[in-house]
Amino acid sequence: MPDVPEGPVDAAPVGDVPADVPTRLLPATETRASRRAAREAAARAARLSGPHDAALVPVPLVTVASAVALAALVAVCALTGQVPAGLAVGFAAVVLAYGWTRLFEAPTPGWGALVVGAGGVAVALTAALTPDEPLLRWVPASLGVSLVVGFLQQLLRRERAGLTLGLAAVVGGLSVVSMGVPVVVLPFYARGSAHVVVAMTAVALAALTELLGRVGSVQRWLLLPVLVAGGAGAAVTSLALDAAAVLPATLLGVLVAGVSHVLRRVLAPLPGAAGLAARLAIGAASVLSVGVLVYLVTRLLVA
Repeated sequence: MPDVPEGPVDAAPVGDVPADVPTRLLPATETRASRRAAREAAARAARLSGPHDAALVPVPLVTVASAVALAALVAVCALTGQVPAGLAVGFAAVVLAYGWTRLFEAPTPGWGALVVGAGGVAVALTAALTPDEPLLRWVPASLGVSLVVGFLQQLLRRERAGLTLGLAAVVGGLSVVSMGVPVVVLPFYARGSAHVVVAMTAVALAALTELLGRVGSVQRWLLLPVLVAGGAGAAVTSLALDAAAVLPATLLGVLVAGVSHVLRRVLAPLPGAAGLAARLAIGAASVLSVGVLVYLVTRLLVA
């Protein structure tokens, strides 16, 4: 039996080791950014290898917090006037833009986020600064300019890979922002601000109810308690404000709670949702996406 030398054995230089012999590498110095990147990569791998049923993926806590905070901001600003409501929706658009392109893993996410954020703020302020009817008359023009800028940004970049994905991410982000813009003009109408508060209360309660999905098998049957929480919260808020009819408010609460909940459940399982920015964007999207419903219910049933 050959003699085995005692003590540590010096490792051969990397260049002297044959290609088929594995070498032991020294661990690189960890940083906070590298640890965060490792956690996001592990979460993304878990999403790719785990169940693809959206009903089994719980909504992240960051997404719930984002939805609740932005809903509260929009509600408070709507009570103070049209311009503050526009600033709140513009801020929500910036939060959405910050992680939207990363959520879909689009190329050049930084430039795409800049286009979505700047376009969203421009569209929101366009509605906020329109003083008389029709209050949304300049929104299509502002949105059209933002879409053209988004197309040019994608067409003028050097890399052609992922062109369609980049365009889809920018157009999708601007579309979500445009859905939230009608909320900006509701303080102009009688009881419009009250209905914004009612709707945002329902969105916030729906997001908080999703925390129950972390308990056992409740996640699969979460839609019913979300709808109940949204409708009940809207009814109580309408009674507290004494400025909105209970029946339309309850209907509005059920609708916005369901829409916001479904959007969070659909986007949460995406592989790109592992990052912090993407999770914040999902919460912002669930708040902005209900703006059209709030506007329609207010104008058709109340104003």
